[in-house]
Amino acid sequence: MKKWSFVLAVILVLMLFTACGVTGWDGSSSSQQESTPSSTVNENVSDENYEDNLAGLIGYFKEAGIITGDTETMQAAMIGAKDGARFTAKNYSVEIYEYDLSDLNETAQGVLASVREKGTFELLGFEAKASLSGSGKYLMVLNESDSDASIAQSAGKLLESFKR
Repeated sequence: MKKWSFVLAVILVLMLFTACGVTGWDGSSSSQQESTPSSTVNENVSDENYEDNLAGLIGYFKEAGIITGDTETMQAAMIGAKDGARFTAKNYSVEIYEYDLSDLNETAQGVLASVREKGTFELLGFEAKASLSGSGKYLMVLNESDSDASIAQSAGKLLESFKR
């Protein structure tokens, strides 16, 4: 029985952190194909024109060139978040989650504390590398398939400054 539980856990984690899926956790389909972002990221964008919510952060990332197409909805409750989205490009995927800091459940408290302390959180026995925004309201998981970490560095800087 333990063997099957482990196999199921591995499958769930792979589904969560792969860039291959075209169906969100909520069953909604995404017309997104692998998009190719512009070769440069504009780190000089302002968050003034964006609301302090997940849609605002997505718009901010789009203006910067981190996200260049549609996003798909993620099952945010698995990590205690109130909302989540994923964008997949040819060489990377970015997941962003919004937390309601005034109403954090035990799962959310654990995830956020772990990311603050170690820069990672555990999900189904696996460690996921993550970053928090300066306000602590947004969490980002960015996975790159090549060794060039330029997208991750730029996205991290932009996330840190969003609605600080």
